[in-house]
Amino acid sequence: MYRFLVICESPTYYDLTPESWGDRDRGKWEAVLYRAMDWVDGKIFDCGGRIEKSTRMMFNSEAQTKFFGWRNEIYSFKDLLPPQLRGFLPKAVEYVLRLAGIIHCMHMFSLGRTPQAILTVEDVERGIKAVSFYLGQVQGALRLIIEEDFSPPEISERSLVLAQTLDQLRPHLQNGRLAVCFIHKHFNAIAPKTQRIGKPRGMGAMLRAAKLTMAPGKHDANGHRGVSCLQWDKKTEVFIETHLQCLQRQKSQEWQGLEDTDD
Repeated sequence: MYRFLVICESPTYYDLTPESWGDRDRGKWEAVLYRAMDWVDGKIFDCGGRIEKSTRMMFNSEAQTKFFGWRNEIYSFKDLLPPQLRGFLPKAVEYVLRLAGIIHCMHMFSLGRTPQAILTVEDVERGIKAVSFYLGQVQGALRLIIEEDFSPPEISERSLVLAQTLDQLRPHLQNGRLAVCFIHKHFNAIAPKTQRIGKPRGMGAMLRAAKLTMAPGKHDANGHRGVSCLQWDKKTEVFIETHLQCLQRQKSQEWQGLEDTDD
């Protein structure tokens, strides 16, 4: 099982639209694929049609130091982890090496350049970021199996923006409620374009997916009459606190693959 990179995320709402890839987006992706195939064809040609040894990539001294530091840090937590999770750490270390090279190739092809034999600290950081994500996902999957009532929380870019939005809207509470359409408007005002929600009902679906409390019936709030509302309660406070803490850790820590074990 340690060879599998699992994903364990809660459902997220996205509007279904007729929008599809345009020629510009498709062209960018196809360019990366063509550059990759051309590079491989060049390697085969240089070897006379037969590649006997894989292309090797190595870390420079700065990247090596970064890799050693990350590996030693996660192993310092090993004895505090559930036994079922400890076995994933050796594979995680191996995956950092593999993914650093793979992502380096993808990055260089996207820039119209060829992969280099020496990897930098930026390359190893990309590998660490990818593996840290999967470590967190494995932890969530393990809890889903072991803990009967566990449901993985949605910690995504959208949910982080939602927490920021709700935190900013505290002064606008009316009778302990916020209109969903009011939340929707302010959410889209601060969300990146790719994370915006098309309609207020999509906002309502996201609030319910986050297990926040929806006020029964329709209410007047925030300048709107007879609309669906969020009922502000302890769940809302916990959601905001948890996500803002996560956002702060992302800004201040280089590795977030496992939950803080010293808390």
